[in-house]
Amino acid sequence: MPAQKFRFFTIIQVKDGKTEVIKTLSAKSGLTHLQLGDWDIQVQLDGNKKAVLQVFGKLANALFNYGDLPVSFNGQAYKPQLTGSSTLLEMKGTKLDKQEVVDKLPDVVLYDKE
Repeated sequence: MPAQKFRFFTIIQVKDGKTEVIKTLSAKSGLTHLQLGDWDIQVQLDGNKKAVLQVFGKLANALFNYGDLPVSFNGQAYKPQLTGSSTLLEMKGTKLDKQEVVDKLPDVVLYDKE
C-alpha cells in the first residue's frame, strides 16, 4: 500500500496579551483560507497538489508568496518569475520593494568534502 501524501500548516502565536482567534474563511481556488488578526493566510493543504503559501499583512502592507500562483497586491497582479521561488512584496513609503529568491544549499553542503 503506497504512503499517502499529506501536508500540514502550523501557526505559533508569540505575543503578550490575549491570544488571537484564527478564523477559517471560505476556500478560494481550493486553498485553505485563514484570518488571524490583520493577517490573511491562504495555504494548499492537499498533498497531491503543488505547495502554495500566501500571507498578506494588512497593517504591514506586505505580502509573502510561495508557489507558482499569481497574486494581487495593491491592485497590481504579480506572477513569480522563477519556478519554486518565494516572493516578498512590501510597501516602503510610496515605493514597492519586491524580492524574489529560490532556496539554495548552504556552502557547507556544497563545499565540505569530509
